[in-house]
Amino acid sequence: MIWLNPQRVTFDGELLTHVESVSVDRVSNRTVIEHGDLGPHAVFVDAPEQRSVINVVRRVLQSEQFAVLPGDRGALTFDASSSSGDVGNVSVSADAVVTGVKYAVSSRQGTTQTISMIAVSSDGVVDPITSSVTGGSS
Repeated sequence: MIWLNPQRVTFDGELLTHVESVSVDRVSNRTVIEHGDLGPHAVFVDAPEQRSVINVVRRVLQSEQFAVLPGDRGALTFDASSSSGDVGNVSVSADAVVTGVKYAVSSRQGTTQTISMIAVSSDGVVDPITSSVTGGSS
């Protein structure tokens, strides 16, 4: 999933300005693969352990001291235009833990900050990323 130019992005109650994108990568921590006796190809595959990696990319326009550190946990929330073309916006939220903060400096593209997080499920079963369509009419 990717949302371009989301509005009102907050993490742990702090407003994140100039956010260009928020993306969610779904990654398997452990994969079970079984092969049959009749050929070389897998006959069963499962991903019983998964993680949702969130990357928030924002443009840095001036020197700043945004004190987000690996291990910080909080609610990530934002609104974005619906990618399905529906009327209204999508409101997205996740409880997440910061795993990294990186900067990239380029004379052509300026300076960007990428905040990486892993979303935390409330019970291990429920999807840690929630979204709902808000506003507009059908």
